[in-house]
Amino acid sequence: MVGGKEEPIVTKVRAALLPKPLDEIRDPRDRFTSVEEVSAAAGVKIAAPDLENALAGAPVYVVPSQDRLQEYVEIVSE
Repeated sequence: MVGGKEEPIVTKVRAALLPKPLDEIRDPRDRFTSVEEVSAAAGVKIAAPDLENALAGAPVYVVPSQDRLQEYVEIVSE
């Protein structure tokens, strides 16, 4: 879940991608490396549907279960 321009966006992340080091980034076919985990302040690209209205720099939340979805919607809406 991530904050959107008008409302929170609930989506499923397909991939988290980090840019390759500068010496390898010049190849336009393969500029990112897929990763399982990302630390804070990393320049990450998230591949997921419905992110057109997501706010850049907004926190990303992992909702542990459907039961807690409304709780996270309220957190992001604040």
